[in-house]
Formats: sequence, structure tokens, C-alpha cells
Amino acid sequence: MEDQEQLKGCAERMMEKFVRLAEKMAKAQGLRQAEFARMVWPESSPRVAAYRWQSMRTKVRNTGKPQGVLISDAYRMSLALNQDLAYMFLLSRGEDDRKEAAPKAEKRAAQPDREEKGRKPTAAAKKATPARKCLIH
Repeated sequence: MEDQEQLKGCAERMMEKFVRLAEKMAKAQGLRQAEFARMVWPESSPRVAAYRWQSMRTKVRNTGKPQGVLISDAYRMSLALNQDLAYMFLLSRGEDDRKEAAPKAEKRAAQPDREEKGRKPTAAAKKATPARKCLIH
């Protein structure tokens, strides 16, 4: 149950970061929010498209969370921005996350493992390693 909650939180963070990235890219291309929404959902009325985009960027009244992003919507956003979807997912992980992860990795590399010191890893250390790890922080 705890793993499911962790993955759900990871997915929500990924969606939030993807939406922020799409918003940032649209702004960098000189697109207004309503214009970008019309490009993403051309079959919808401009008002509906704008509302849908707005609800993905802000918290919705009844749930207190932004509307979720479907993969199909993410793909449409990447097409509207003329970007590769996989590249956008990679970028949405965030440069700041990679910067935070680098010093931690260097610190771990500098410390010898318990096994290198001739000791066995503790049972607590084995349990502390989660089966699934969220890479989105």
C-alpha cells in the first residue's frame, strides 16, 4: 500500500513538472495561454480548451489538485510545441533535481560500503532499499 502511495505521489509530481515545462516552453515561443490551449485541443471550443489548460495548471476547486494530464494530452502539447514527447518528459524531471542528486552520489561514492570494510550489510540497510524508487522529486 505504501508503494502505491509513493508511486501515486511520483506520478503527480511528474504531471506537475510536465505542465510547468509545457507552460514555460509555450511562453518562450511567444504563445499566450489561450492560444496554446487552442493548438492543443483544436476540436474543442476556445473557451473549453482554455478552461482545460487552466485546470491542469491550477488547483481545481472540488479536489484541491490540478487536473491530471493524459498521455494523449501530453503528446498533443509536444506536437503544439514542436518538441519530442520523450525529450519533454526528460526535461520535466528538472535540472534542479539532477543538481541535487549529483552531490549525494559523489558523497556515496566517497564512502566505502560496509562490505568493502569486511562487514556484512545490516538487515535494516537491506530493508531500507525500496523495491520501486521514484526518480521524480
